[in-house]
Amino acid sequence: MSSGYAPVRIGILDDVPRRMRSSAETPSPGIDWMRVGLGLALEEGLARGRVDRPFEIVERAAEGLPVGTAAGVEAAYRELAAAGVLAIIGPAITDNALVTRPIAEELRLPTMNWSGSERTRGACGFHYQLGSLPDEGPLLARWLVASSLGKLAVVRDRSPIADEYFEYFARAAGVADLEIVADVHATLGSDEQAVRGLERARRAEPQVLVCFGLGLAAPAIARARRTLGWGVPVATNTALLRGYTDPKTYWALFDGWVYVDLVDERNPVQSDLHRRLTERVGEPPAGPSAATGYDMGRLLVEGVAAAPELTREGVRIGLERVKGLPAACGGAGTVMGFGPWDHAALKGRDFLVLRRVTGGASRPLAADPSGGRS
Repeated sequence: MSSGYAPVRIGILDDVPRRMRSSAETPSPGIDWMRVGLGLALEEGLARGRVDRPFEIVERAAEGLPVGTAAGVEAAYRELAAAGVLAIIGPAITDNALVTRPIAEELRLPTMNWSGSERTRGACGFHYQLGSLPDEGPLLARWLVASSLGKLAVVRDRSPIADEYFEYFARAAGVADLEIVADVHATLGSDEQAVRGLERARRAEPQVLVCFGLGLAAPAIARARRTLGWGVPVATNTALLRGYTDPKTYWALFDGWVYVDLVDERNPVQSDLHRRLTERVGEPPAGPSAATGYDMGRLLVEGVAAAPELTREGVRIGLERVKGLPAACGGAGTVMGFGPWDHAALKGRDFLVLRRVTGGASRPLAADPSGGRS
């Protein structure tokens, strides 16, 4: 059905480098579940009469950081702006979201990134937290306290992401009287580098190893730990989300690891979405990507619906009027929305959850003894 109105143009900035999208650890993911979820949300918004016109998606890709360039990301972003989009979804990687933040302010273009850093937020910068650098460390610290693992070694790669993870984790560890007996801050991209880093950590005789970083660091650390025959328990951030695109390799490599996730079978919005997408596509969604796309699409639909006028400034105001939408990502009860001084989408104690890799699969941990679910 056609409304006769011009469509709302929305940009997608794909900043995930090809070399990160397909590698020895992470083969080509096949279905782009983020776009499947996004498309469903936009389709539903039109069918339900939340908007009076369809959406038109304009896409640009950039070989972004950390293996590409900031210049490529900026060029792709400016191309989308020149195409007349009213809002942009992306970037997905923190490094690139930090590149586009000042450009969004310059052009007054509402931009919803789905990275991990709160530093990507701004007057026109909206942040959907597919992982959260400030929140994941404190969540792990609470688990360590509950598990009586008070003597720990940290291994983190050299990156802005790992540095921000550690900043908030170290503060939470200090409050909880956890003892960081080693902090190995090193380049960890190769197995040899990871072995050297773990040897330094092992000399401190920790009860548990905590790893921060993304990319190639986690697989290299996992292989190095096996090489050294070191059976110490391990906890990490959302680095293991890649396991959903290659479970056979990842779940075997990281067996026993505890990590931060946004997948929770107990979230009814998430389980219903996965059921419907399985019926539509013919296979179940992998990880939180479909829920992420669906959530961001619903935020956009409601932002456009609440916009005083269909301009960039109008959509920015409209997004700030969205409140309390039940979220597909995270634990049950997670909601999302924004405000004039609040550009973080996901809200609620359980928007991040802890899971453990065991038996060739990712499984939820038991209840958090501090009162909420882990």
